[in-house]
Amino acid sequence: TGETPTKASDGQYTYTFKGWDPEISAVTGETTYTATFEETLRQYTIKFVNGDTPLQETSVNYGDMPTYTGETPTKEQTEEFTYTFIGWTPAITAVSGDQTYTAQFEEKVRQYTITWEDENGEPLGTSTVNYGEIPAYTGETPTKASDGQYTYTFKGWVPEISTVNGNQTYTAT
Repeated sequence: TGETPTKASDGQYTYTFKGWDPEISAVTGETTYTATFEETLRQYTIKFVNGDTPLQETSVNYGDMPTYTGETPTKEQTEEFTYTFIGWTPAITAVSGDQTYTAQFEEKVRQYTITWEDENGEPLGTSTVNYGEIPAYTGETPTKASDGQYTYTFKGWVPEISTVNGNQTYTAT
């Protein structure tokens, strides 16, 4: 005639009162009845995010391994870096509670093509240079044949050589 028996949930299961063991019957002597419970495997919310952007949310049974089933996360490149998806943080483990996994990316300094040309636009060479570095022409010093009236000496590059932040063409003057 008391309150319905309860059993506290644990990380793996929730419990619902099922009945008594043995089944309640007419009294014929002293008897001890023990409450029995049905256990239900708990489910937890697992989220996958890319920064502040939600990608996937699912309910997963305790002890199961969550899996991400969406498209591979991406991160937009900047002038300086490109990004490659490398996994999740924290590392994915068997479910033991609610969890959020965040996409992780490896950043790589972008490289740009530097083109060197003579004053007539003829190529003298190209080089690949990392963002933020100062390019250097490694070929022979550009020359221009004298024209009978003048002799020419290499003066430099136009535009003036500067830190790389994109593809660039430099012309000998």
